[in-house]
Amino acid sequence: MLDGIEADQDYLRVLFGLQRYFGRQECCHYCRAVQWLRADVPLGHGGVNSPEMLFTSWGHDSRHRTSLVTTDEFVALNGNTPLTQIIGVSVWRLYPDHMHIVHLALVADVATSLLLDFTDDASFFAGNTRDQRLGTIWLVYLEWASAARHLLKLETFSCLLVYIR
Repeated sequence: MLDGIEADQDYLRVLFGLQRYFGRQECCHYCRAVQWLRADVPLGHGGVNSPEMLFTSWGHDSRHRTSLVTTDEFVALNGNTPLTQIIGVSVWRLYPDHMHIVHLALVADVATSLLLDFTDDASFFAGNTRDQRLGTIWLVYLEWASAARHLLKLETFSCLLVYIR
């Protein structure tokens, strides 16, 4: 009996021929969420180029939550495979790999978001510009890392590279 499959998205792409995945505009095999908006297509065109469909829209009323796919729609989009022909198999039993979601996506997004929020103005860190405030955060981190013997190169702290270089 097959209850479900948990794998990273690259493996699920190969196994099921996913047409919607993180490297594409439509980035989710569960719904019609989009990762970016196209400049060459009018906004809201067919719902695919709508800011309301961005995967970063959170909450119970997020528009992409109303576009959840059924297993039949999943098979129509991605094609039939031996696994999708097993009785009872559901698109909702294709589990993403939690390490990739949390470590590689959420942590980086949250860290970047926090750095930008904390450097909007001088409320948290002193400095006349965002670059100066990010530089202050880097120095605080560098002091901590040195004390903890986790010294990293500046290039490793990629969230700051956009602003410091």
